[in-house]
Amino acid sequence: MDKYPIEITEKRIVKRITVKQSMVDFLDAFNIERGLIYTAKLLFLKPGELIRSYLTHGRYKIVNAFRLLIISTALSLIVISVVDSSSLLGNIDQEAADIKETEILMLNLLIDWYNLILWMSIPIYAFISYLFFQKYESYNYAEHMVIQSFWICASNIFVIVIFPFGYLFDYQITFFVAFLFGTAFFFYFIKRLFRKNSFWFWIRMIICYLISNVIYYVFMTFIIKAIVYFDG
Repeated sequence: MDKYPIEITEKRIVKRITVKQSMVDFLDAFNIERGLIYTAKLLFLKPGELIRSYLTHGRYKIVNAFRLLIISTALSLIVISVVDSSSLLGNIDQEAADIKETEILMLNLLIDWYNLILWMSIPIYAFISYLFFQKYESYNYAEHMVIQSFWICASNIFVIVIFPFGYLFDYQITFFVAFLFGTAFFFYFIKRLFRKNSFWFWIRMIICYLISNVIYYVFMTFIIKAIVYFDG
């Protein structure tokens, strides 16, 4: 007899995978009361409610932040990867051919490692936002990681929607527009999350965003140049 017997109280039935069941599982992700559509609706219309629900009782209705991050990053990478590197750099004089070659190399590296480079921003932004906004809500560092992950997801969606317009206009312009939308959404997102609208809160948001960007871009520039140096 086992020393520590395990009592089975519930019989678990594993259903066979069928086409019908697969379709039900697929459509369930687009359920307006939970899943992908519900998450996207809250993300852009009620981001504060999204975060508060995800961190408390409503998590079962919302797509996991990191799962959504992987999906949105993969889709944005597909959109970006179909563009030739020179299209993003624009026209450069022949005298600057060496500079152009280096920039194309760095841009290709950025595209090849797009997911990791993008995701490395999350712990940096999360740490700075944790320092700046802890006085308003006692979210811990891990919860700020979730908050910043959802913001990155929104930024990815802006890239997915806006970047293809580069076929009609200019990829540099569309990339810049997507960046502006992502930046504007950051302030909207933080404002709705902490439900503050004072002058000093806006100053705090701006400083937080600037410091996060400076630290991230300095860090990533160093990493990319180091990779280019050792690879070359």
